[in-house]
Amino acid sequence: MKELNKCLNGKLRGPSSRMKIATLLLLLLIIIGSPYAMAQENRDKNLLTLEQCHELAMKNYPAVKRYKLIQQTKALTISNANKGYIPQISVYGESSYQNKVSAYPDEIKKSYEQAGLHIAGLNKDQYKVGVNVNQVLWDGGNIESKKQIAQAQSTVNTAQSDDEIYQIRKRVNDLFFGILLVSDKIKEIESSQRLLQTNIARIERSVTEGVALPSSLDELEVQRLSNKQRLITLRSQQDAYLAILGLFIHKNIKNTDELVQPNSSSIKLLGEQHLMTHPKMRYLDSRIYMNNVMRKQAQVAIRPQVSLYANGYYGNPGFDLFGDMMNNKWSTNLKVGLKMSWNIGALYTYKKNIKKIEVESRKIAVEKDIFLFNTKIGNQQESQDILQKKNLLREDDKIIVLRDRIVKRAEIQFQQGVILASDFLREITAHEVANINKSTHEIELLSTIYQQKQTLNGYEK
Repeated sequence: MKELNKCLNGKLRGPSSRMKIATLLLLLLIIIGSPYAMAQENRDKNLLTLEQCHELAMKNYPAVKRYKLIQQTKALTISNANKGYIPQISVYGESSYQNKVSAYPDEIKKSYEQAGLHIAGLNKDQYKVGVNVNQVLWDGGNIESKKQIAQAQSTVNTAQSDDEIYQIRKRVNDLFFGILLVSDKIKEIESSQRLLQTNIARIERSVTEGVALPSSLDELEVQRLSNKQRLITLRSQQDAYLAILGLFIHKNIKNTDELVQPNSSSIKLLGEQHLMTHPKMRYLDSRIYMNNVMRKQAQVAIRPQVSLYANGYYGNPGFDLFGDMMNNKWSTNLKVGLKMSWNIGALYTYKKNIKKIEVESRKIAVEKDIFLFNTKIGNQQESQDILQKKNLLREDDKIIVLRDRIVKRAEIQFQQGVILASDFLREITAHEVANINKSTHEIELLSTIYQQKQTLNGYEK
């Protein structure tokens, strides 16, 4: 900055001075622009949190389409039920032939003929074209009951889908933490590989110079190749997990750097306050509600129904049989009335139907008790596991500090020829195991915390 101030104040002159100014300005732009470039790079990098994976997985799960279908089914069923209030109209046509028809007694027929009146009589072939109209006045609550059943069934189906989709989170958790665990193992083995490669290069020079035995080089090379095999297996496993997680979230995950590991210290331990709103509990409650609606339907079934009806037809014969006997012609006939119907047979099974519904409700209540009991036991176990993993992590930190010092001393001793290659490899392996143990405990802690969220319905709050 001093040089730049001198240039700007005119203290530096000449071509070389202008070159210095250009160089300093370029350096200043690089310094100023670096944070912005890094921020832009972070923005461009497509990072995924576990919560985002949950959201994407549930959004793209095929069962989500079921919600729309459930609502459409409910709307259509209610619409059909409402049509019960509309007058029901039916049109019919009838043609018949009968061997006998109504007729005047012979004495009356002769008297009419003597008086000059001709009686044609009814035809044995008869025809009708008509319409029936029926308007419900009171159906005992049958139509309203059908609408309530449609609503209750929709609630049950929706709650069942909610419970099914809720379980997707657990599958995403298993994949997400599985990927992180494999990734940490790969990083530790790669770190061991770098340490081995450095010492292999040094031993190769020593063997060439005749100051080290080839057996030491062979031991290091065998370990390097064994680690290479482990990396092949772990990377294949990692690719498989990434591909499956990508299918769940409908997104191509290129590498594990895109996954953000949650911070366990920022996640609060949960209580059981949200347990009653768990999707499983909502599903069981919706079934109890369905049973209550079914009870009302059973009560509706034993009630009478009252309706207004109208009947009209054009045909032969009509309602006036005596007039048709005289003239025998087609006529228009109309009838209006009030009708009551009562299905007495529903009374025979009413008590048993009610009892069956009550038994089913008690079964569901037992299911709720079992679910709550098992969930509380699971919560206690998960809380204990979380505490255990935190205690293990505190000891892991101490072990790693010691292992870092031990492996550094072992490397120096190996380079000085104080210890054998096998002793050095043993310390490298112990150091690798210590780091993998810590990573495993961290991932297991996170996995248990999110399993507790799954158990206690802690995602929604």
